[in-house]
Amino acid sequence: MKDNEKRKNFYTSALAALLLAALAFACSACGGGGGGGGSVVNPVNNNAATVKLNEGLSALNNPTPDYATAKSQLNQVITAPDATSEQKTAAYAGLGWANIKSAAATVDIDQAISDFSNAINNQSQQGQVSNVLNQAYVGRAVSQIIKDSAALTSAINDLDSAGLSSIDAQYTEDVIKAGITTPQLRGYKAFLHLIRNESTDGQLFTDNYNKLKSTAATDKNAQLMLNALDSMLKEN
Repeated sequence: MKDNEKRKNFYTSALAALLLAALAFACSACGGGGGGGGSVVNPVNNNAATVKLNEGLSALNNPTPDYATAKSQLNQVITAPDATSEQKTAAYAGLGWANIKSAAATVDIDQAISDFSNAINNQSQQGQVSNVLNQAYVGRAVSQIIKDSAALTSAINDLDSAGLSSIDAQYTEDVIKAGITTPQLRGYKAFLHLIRNESTDGQLFTDNYNKLKSTAATDKNAQLMLNALDSMLKEN
């Protein structure tokens, strides 16, 4: 294998490890800013799907997440005859994050990718745009990098679909509290563009790196990403 290919694989593996570390750290903060515990979708409606969705999201967003309960309740939302399209999308996205955060094997990452894809496809078919959809795109991007170091372009495309093609875009967590922040996503994009290194990636890396550098100070994981990127740049 050529040296540059070895370097790319090493850096992508390092990015995957960093993503897993960030998610593990975020678990300890779940239920914090942006709404804390469970979120209510259609709160005036007390139908079965609403109750199951609330219970599933509460279990997922709890400071000590109960992933088994979250998966059980969210799966029941998807099969509930009274579930709305919005509720199913939120349930699929929640399942994706539950699977990636509790992953013990590759099959869990595969299921997360499938769940995020179902959320995206369901939302697209209905012509809806929401923060939940962006959360599904971000989740799928993270999952793809953890699963496959060659999925650079797919991950970049998903982050762009979440609105991050605009350098000033802000990522807002909605019903799912995964603990992912805008500075962290700038770090992800900077890594991805640096590692892919195609003709358009130079400026995209610089833009995302500079945005990360200007916003990382108050975000522990974003600062770790910045430090790692600085180390990579020194090596090159």
